[in-house]
Amino acid sequence: MGAVQLGSRGEWLRLTPDGPPQYVTAELRCDGIAASQRIVHNHASGFEDLADFFGQLADDWRGWGSERVWESVEGDLRIEARHEYQHVQLRIILRSQGPGWGNEGWMVAADLTIDPGEELTRAASDLRVLALGTGSDDDPA
Repeated sequence: MGAVQLGSRGEWLRLTPDGPPQYVTAELRCDGIAASQRIVHNHASGFEDLADFFGQLADDWRGWGSERVWESVEGDLRIEARHEYQHVQLRIILRSQGPGWGNEGWMVAADLTIDPGEELTRAASDLRVLALGTGSDDDPA
């Protein structure tokens, strides 16, 4: 599986498998912002929880009432979803946490709008394929 891209050509979040199966690189490009961070999956479920999150958004494409949130196990990628004005609005928060308690980390946030129909369905499907390719390790060690 190659990269999964959410958003348009100019403003997007791209998730690309990176090295061992438990990692993806998240690249965020939006309105002059360019940031990337290596994301590790939840060892119990891989990225299935992210695929499930987008699957539920796609199932509820007609709308939902409150904000929905998915966050990576280490908190370095957070996706907040709202259904407003007949579109799905995603706030993407990408962060890098430094090794200590000082000012060693960074955080960027950007808003993307996607269509609740075909675009959201395709994203959910692509994320399901990504989740299958980045599943949890079978090695118990």
